[in-house]
Amino acid sequence: MIYFLHATNVVQTENFSYIAWKDLISLCSDLPATVFKTAKEAKKKSAVIASHNAINKRKEQAIEHDNFTLLRLDLDDTELDIESIKAQLKALGIENYIIHTTAKHQQIDDVTGECYGNRFRVYIKLEEPLNFKDWSLIETYLSRAFNADDCATRPQQIMYLPTSFTGIKYDYAIGDNGVNNIASLLAKANIHHEKDAKECAVIIQSLSAMPSKEHKPECLVGKQISLIETVNDAYEWGSLLRHYGYKQQDKKWLPPESKSGAAGVVI
Repeated sequence: MIYFLHATNVVQTENFSYIAWKDLISLCSDLPATVFKTAKEAKKKSAVIASHNAINKRKEQAIEHDNFTLLRLDLDDTELDIESIKAQLKALGIENYIIHTTAKHQQIDDVTGECYGNRFRVYIKLEEPLNFKDWSLIETYLSRAFNADDCATRPQQIMYLPTSFTGIKYDYAIGDNGVNNIASLLAKANIHHEKDAKECAVIIQSLSAMPSKEHKPECLVGKQISLIETVNDAYEWGSLLRHYGYKQQDKKWLPPESKSGAAGVVI
């Protein structure tokens, strides 16, 4: 039996516990009553899990431990529903899984009044641990297949377990129909990786062939501070794109208004 790291909340940094697949099923299918009034409050207090069984959730420790025991998907504002997710998983040879809605699924934002769309987390059972290279390849492939954000491919990424609260719109599904075909997934992931590497090489070559724009230095007077440098020091492209609804898929980004579902933005 394999296990994955479990913490009582997101800020926990030591004395972690470990749970098995059957424990995860129980935690996702039987939500205890709470006194939480909002999704934000519930999420702050909810337990989290990692995709490995290292001694802590730090990236360096997870990679060094090199024992990844869970595949997962992060689906935010997706057009998919539970039935279509189940169908897509089955088409990929995945029969043993957990799908559940998140705290913000179809909720109204308290500040902006924005209505969130469908939000799901998907856990995929492994019979044997994966090394980081194979785990990362499969995670990247699954993220692309489901038009999901690549955040699930980060070894340090944790997942919030569901917690009940007033007005929650919770739903879940459990798949328990045999063993997942991980070997087939890995083979497809490798093909996808090779194809994407070739596409990326072509893009880089075309960009490098483009004439560079003439750089005009800022003219600062006295003790003036460079606004450009201040902004560049304060923000990072990946964070900005995520803030505005872009989803990372490998080295490309999918715009929120995309109709094709094909990521085309390159930093």
